[in-house]
Amino acid sequence: IMDLHQLKKGKILIVGDIILDEYLKGSVSKVSPEAPVPVLKPENRDLKMGGASNVAFNVKSLGSKVELIGVIGKDSAGKEIKSLLKNKSIKASLVTSNKMTVNKLRLLAGQQQLLRLDKEELFTREEWLLTKKLFINKLKNFNTVVLSDYGKGTLLDVPFLIRESKKRKIPVFIDPKGNNFNKYKGAYIITPNLQEFSAEVGGFTSESGFTYKAKMLIKRLSLKALLVTRGQEGMTLFEKSS
Repeated sequence: IMDLHQLKKGKILIVGDIILDEYLKGSVSKVSPEAPVPVLKPENRDLKMGGASNVAFNVKSLGSKVELIGVIGKDSAGKEIKSLLKNKSIKASLVTSNKMTVNKLRLLAGQQQLLRLDKEELFTREEWLLTKKLFINKLKNFNTVVLSDYGKGTLLDVPFLIRESKKRKIPVFIDPKGNNFNKYKGAYIITPNLQEFSAEVGGFTSESGFTYKAKMLIKRLSLKALLVTRGQEGMTLFEKSS
């Protein structure tokens, strides 16, 4: 399995759904007279990189050379993403769309989340053609590809990205989304959480059932490895049987 040391000296191309995570924190002292809802008095606003931009930040903090490819809109959220990336010195090649930047706004009173507002429009072929062009031009400068799929439409044709990478013998790491993992066939490793894994392979009642289903998935998708994240229980790594 590729270890952290390899990632540290790696040149990593990250492609996927860029999300702006926005937190509006404040205090609640009354209930609205208009409806039975709390009235939030905003006190501070916090912006974080989410989705593929967060992956880029985490991978860069390991010491790797990183470049991010993704889609943003011509809006204030897109500008915020650009400035966050610049702030963290993350090199990015961004496709600018007429659609809005994916933006998740959370309203919080103290630690309590009151509401999450998701602003997004699914990206389509128009953005994909530009994303694909950037990927083809950049690929030769990297030795690892990470695909960060949040189901927002940036990665319209995952098999194409895997094929192109494999032609150059570049391993592809994937953070998957959705309930059809067939498009991830031929990746080096995928890293679903337990919920995503179970949705794909069906339920299981024991650790041995878990292992069996993991091995079957590795075989079906021709993976080298599978890493299932399990929340409080940490994570479990399965490798292809040699």
